[in-house]
Formats: sequence, structure tokens, C-alpha cells
Amino acid sequence: MLCYFIDADGRMIDHEVNDRVMAIDLAAVSAVPNLVLAAGGKRKIPAIRAALAAVNANVLITDSDSAAALTWLS
Repeated sequence: MLCYFIDADGRMIDHEVNDRVMAIDLAAVSAVPNLVLAAGGKRKIPAIRAALAAVNANVLITDSDSAAALTWLS
């Protein structure tokens, strides 16, 4: 998420790359009032779940298969 390594629960992990990322802090992203996430594909489902756990997204843009899998796994 934004080049950060996060775990399945959306928490940033202790990884040296996270110290070098030049991106907006996840807390700042989560504070955006209208936040849209976009991702799709079966292999991205774990990453989508982690991203949804990490930030307060209002909208998820994805494909129908991913949406169905995310809904089923909820």
C-alpha cells in the first residue's frame, strides 16, 4: 500500500524498505475524508483486505470476481 509493507491486518511491518519509502504516511491517508482504493485480480485479494484494514476507505474500485470473493470472505 503506497509502497509500504503491511501485514494482513493492515499494520505496517518492521522492514527496512518502510524506512526508505517516499510516500504519504498511512495515518494521513486514512484521514482523507473521501478515500478511494483501486485494485483487482484474484491474486490481489489478500492485499486488498490488508489495505481496507489499514485505511478508512469510502470506495473500493475492483472487478466483479474480486468483489464477490471479498464479500464471501467477510
